[in-house]
Amino acid sequence: QLIDVQKLYILLIITSFCISTYTVFQYVGILASKNPLYQFTGPFNNPNVTAIILTLCVPAHISILLSQKKIRILLTISLALTFVALMVLQCRTAFAGLLIIALLYLLNKGQLAYINNHRKALIGIILIAVVSFAYLQTQKTASTNGRALIWKITIDMIKDHPFNGSGYGFFQ
Repeated sequence: QLIDVQKLYILLIITSFCISTYTVFQYVGILASKNPLYQFTGPFNNPNVTAIILTLCVPAHISILLSQKKIRILLTISLALTFVALMVLQCRTAFAGLLIIALLYLLNKGQLAYINNHRKALIGIILIAVVSFAYLQTQKTASTNGRALIWKITIDMIKDHPFNGSGYGFFQ
């Protein structure tokens, strides 16, 4: 069964490499976006879908990277390409996901020895996720401010009607 998991991880890494390459090719102008509303989308119509798929492939990269010394350089290049593609896509949720992935690795109680042996890699992932997320907050200020306004209005509505709510159609 371990071999099957490793085959799945390799498939995820190859998928991530292909999607990341496609996205970077859009960035350098070799390929066009799939959606006129977004400059970079990867192979999908929505950049957020592409970014979430790439984020979900990161644990496979890390697992194989830490266990297979023979292909470490290739895996490092693939993982770096994935991070470049994530920066191009500018999906904050993907970087929040990377942070959650790193925290789950750190909080996994059965892996304390593993964490001690690979602390630098995990700290690096956390730093990349936090810095990238903070950078994207400054690049998408209209979106960030719009979301903050929605949250503020939502909290005010909850304060006004904490038990029964406001009803359908009142948040417009």
